[in-house]
Amino acid sequence: MGDATPISIRRLVRCGALVAGLIAMGHVDSAPAQDAGGDSVTVAAGAHYAAGGLRRFFFGGFYRDLWTTPLTVEVLDLGRAGGGLTPVSVGGGFQTKSIWFRGADGFMYGFRSVDKDPSVLPPELEGTIVEDIVKDQTSAQHPAAPAVVAPLLNAIGTPHTNPRLVILPDDARLGEHRERFAGTLGFFERRATIEPEVGAFDDAVEILDADEFELRMREDTRNVLDLERFLAARLFDYWIGDWDRHRGQWTFLRHPADTGAVIEWTPVPEDRDQAFVRFDGVLLWLARQYVPQLLNFGDRMPPAWAFVWNGRDLDRHFLVKLEWSVWDSVATDIQERLTDSIIDQAVLQLPPEYVLIDGARMARALKARREQLHDKAREYYRLLAKQVDVRGSDEAETFVIERAEDGSSLLVVHRGSGASSDTLWHRRFGADETTELRLHLGGGGDRVEVRGARRGMKLRIVADDGDSIINETDGGGVEVFTTGDPEVRGNASIDRRPFVLPPKQRPEELPPRDWGHTWRSVAWGGFSPDVGLFLGGGKYVTHYGFRTLPYSSRVLLRAGFSTGALTGRVDVSAEAYKRNSRMRGLLDVRLSGVEILRFNGLGNDVVLDRDDDYYRVRQQ
Repeated sequence: MGDATPISIRRLVRCGALVAGLIAMGHVDSAPAQDAGGDSVTVAAGAHYAAGGLRRFFFGGFYRDLWTTPLTVEVLDLGRAGGGLTPVSVGGGFQTKSIWFRGADGFMYGFRSVDKDPSVLPPELEGTIVEDIVKDQTSAQHPAAPAVVAPLLNAIGTPHTNPRLVILPDDARLGEHRERFAGTLGFFERRATIEPEVGAFDDAVEILDADEFELRMREDTRNVLDLERFLAARLFDYWIGDWDRHRGQWTFLRHPADTGAVIEWTPVPEDRDQAFVRFDGVLLWLARQYVPQLLNFGDRMPPAWAFVWNGRDLDRHFLVKLEWSVWDSVATDIQERLTDSIIDQAVLQLPPEYVLIDGARMARALKARREQLHDKAREYYRLLAKQVDVRGSDEAETFVIERAEDGSSLLVVHRGSGASSDTLWHRRFGADETTELRLHLGGGGDRVEVRGARRGMKLRIVADDGDSIINETDGGGVEVFTTGDPEVRGNASIDRRPFVLPPKQRPEELPPRDWGHTWRSVAWGGFSPDVGLFLGGGKYVTHYGFRTLPYSSRVLLRAGFSTGALTGRVDVSAEAYKRNSRMRGLLDVRLSGVEILRFNGLGNDVVLDRDDDYYRVRQQ
């Protein structure tokens, strides 16, 4: 299987394309092209994403030229790769087709399709226009993003797999999966696993997924995450616009030296389908007002609140332990490591055909975003620092909160039931950054000691039987939430009402949001003979709070103008929920000059003998 082009000519074409791409970026580098090896074919990643001007205008079109451009791609030799590959399982999330292989060399290998399969939609949406739109929006993804990401991760010292773009052959070795996968374009890589009697990935002695790792941390406080590496990986995600970093996209590994008093784990980010994603087009711009994580990778980095959503649970678990000085240092280090030459070389890992089309723009955007990274890190940090959740383990721990006169609070977490035991971690929360600190004590019989100044940020403690909460200050601001009977001494309120979360729609669904706020734009318009054309708009602001569902408050402010009445209308609507209660308060205020009624007289025999405007009753 392969094309008729001699290999020497093919290499010459590839090298020529690389040089042309570098010239387009403003300089020439002598790095040679990599030989794919084996047979190759010419394919387009997604010729079906071709679209005319109108479709591009509404549904986006930035990467469509990449999807429809023919590429010369290696055909994976299932008999040679990994010493010979045998399919083990198939799967995939967010519409990706994937297949795992066991190599004769003992390692596990994975293949993920470049194009997507919209069969993940609910049955009632199959065959509808929704399915067509979902399928078409695959074109918002960069078809070769993983090839660029790997060398950039290498530059910042983050462990990663090394995917390469290949075609799966129409080969009997695919077995029962042959019909589904033969001829599929995708990325092939050795997976981050540990296999018996062969070298482990990154020389690790153990590799866990996110759920297993969090369970390990909860059971044994000696297990800790390399927080600076995790922060570097998350800032990197932000830089490349990879919004889809949920817990299923991570594994965690430990090395042989990580034993004893502290067992340190290293994060490994995986699956880079959504890097550099561009949800452009008018309709996608409108959708972004309601789903802000539909990012549009360009020269400017998006707001932090638009980026963080899918990774919020791991961020709020781990990154809240780090003060700004650490964020400052890590962000600066990333900026220094990601030099212009490293970015240029990473972009050249794209297929040469893509380099010619989009290499210069991608390199320019990455360099521009690198200069913004430090400021965006600050924005990201402040977003996480506002309302902080600290989660204890199943072992006994002691939480000491020292309140300072300036309103800040120093939290020190110790292993065991006394403050003289080993310190697990500590952080000072500034009064200008943090309004609320929440301690979820877990099991093991924990102890909380509040000391220092009377002033301090609000402290909420979720406790149970066997826990002790001691407020040694004469100030308030300490609230205890429990259905058990913990020991509580000092000035603290106690709420014994049970709090029940709504049932999950899916097993992997996260708890409802209880922090921060969102802004949402709304359009307002209409037409009637009395009012004429009415146009306006406004904003929703929704605040989320501790144990208030579905939110703590929502306010709508909108205004509009009537061309017929030559006046306007302003509406204010507010809604607020009481904590851990179904009670809510509502307020509606309207200031309007466009409320018009028609009064034509009494009875059924009214004769309209005046100008139409005479019968209009205008209300203010």
